[in-house]
Amino acid sequence: MSIQFSRIHWRSAGLSAALIVLIGCAVSPQQEQQIGAENAKMVETQIGVERSHPLADYVSQVGQRLVAQLDQPEFTYHFAILDDPTPNAFALPGGYIFISRGLLAIMNSEDELAGVLAHEIIHVSEHHSIKQMRSSILPSLVELPGNIVGGVVSEDLGALINTPISAGNSLISAKYSRTHESESDSLGIALAAKAGYQPSAMADILKRMNDVVELELEQEIEKSYFDSHPYTPERVAAIQKQVPEISVTSSAPVQPSMLNQLDGLLYGPNPAKGVFKQQVFLHPDLDFTIDFPAQWHTMNQPQVVAAANKQQTALIGMTMADPQFTAADHAAKFQGMLQQRYGYDAQIDTHKYAWGGQSYSVSLPTEVKGVASTIQQQWLSYGEHVYQMFGYAPNTQLDLVDSTMKSFAPLTDKARSSITSLHIKTVSPNGSAAALMKQSSPAVKPEMLLILNGVTNQEALSQLPQVKILEEKVWQKPQ
Repeated sequence: MSIQFSRIHWRSAGLSAALIVLIGCAVSPQQEQQIGAENAKMVETQIGVERSHPLADYVSQVGQRLVAQLDQPEFTYHFAILDDPTPNAFALPGGYIFISRGLLAIMNSEDELAGVLAHEIIHVSEHHSIKQMRSSILPSLVELPGNIVGGVVSEDLGALINTPISAGNSLISAKYSRTHESESDSLGIALAAKAGYQPSAMADILKRMNDVVELELEQEIEKSYFDSHPYTPERVAAIQKQVPEISVTSSAPVQPSMLNQLDGLLYGPNPAKGVFKQQVFLHPDLDFTIDFPAQWHTMNQPQVVAAANKQQTALIGMTMADPQFTAADHAAKFQGMLQQRYGYDAQIDTHKYAWGGQSYSVSLPTEVKGVASTIQQQWLSYGEHVYQMFGYAPNTQLDLVDSTMKSFAPLTDKARSSITSLHIKTVSPNGSAAALMKQSSPAVKPEMLLILNGVTNQEALSQLPQVKILEEKVWQKPQ
């Protein structure tokens, strides 16, 4: 959840949906560029883009070096780093290519970076992204009845609830076909070689991404590269078979060492967007905490933090409301809408928090599939912002919604000091592998540290000229 109230995100999503109608007919390069540009804005709002780290310029330089080897490119290409801890990369129509810091973190050479970027460039140049827009999108966090969304729930919050819980529209979450993947692998490694990069590196990074996914499956990772780019051993085998047939142009890399470029890169969740510790959500920049029900599935997106039960019959979410109005104003407006649209006379309930804040809430009884349920909206002013909370649950679970809303509180100094962040640190191995392991944060499994460095055992780790370890720091709000 980020520090902003914005309607741009959902307006962009609506526009993108309208543009998808174009898929039924021929799409010109200009239309592809328009579709890509609009969806790129949505990606930046939904996920966030990293621009401050020097790595952003480096990625763009490598990308443009690859583009320069295309025969008559149709688009102007743009490269950006997603503020996303999961290993991921995707291309939007019109030349918009994104790679996550989670994927960059597991790379160990510029050749691997070039392989992934070249693969995505081919998806664009061969118009794969535009062809895949009909693929299904990710499931919603919870499906709300149609009479609720767009009616009882505000347009923006309704969109937040009934859209995919991870970065998504059909462009991002669409799965490429095996044919498209094979074509992008083959043409991509050829493009990389033409720009002076080793084509075999694409096979290396594919295997390493698969190792990450397999290790983290135990921890229920979210969307990764292989959700949209199917991984099969056959892909790696095909790349390895093609490599001897490719001639590599002799050319110096953009930077002598990619590991030096990775130094200081944030690894894992970004505390600036808030973090979960079990079911407690802490936001150090917005200075609040809120406790969600035990065993509910939680999510944290730039514009909403929410949780749903396993049956997906109950939901609690929180976002920012328009700061032009007070919490009391928002509640009154909602009360008036219920009266005008549905003839329902709702009352506004208030709650005084122990820390001094006061919320204003409106409840609406309803019935879903024969189950008596309640919709509850609440507004609360805190600091410079107005927060809107939304709860929807069968009446048997309404106490969980109520207790979550009432758990909102200022972040204590003790809780703040418990929030840490991990950063990549490049070191020269002096001593044993065990000593290297001790230098790295225990918050990350030893097996993951080996994967990050592209080795399979500790002995091999100590033989590397440079090693990536993870340094843990108490989170400090950027100045």
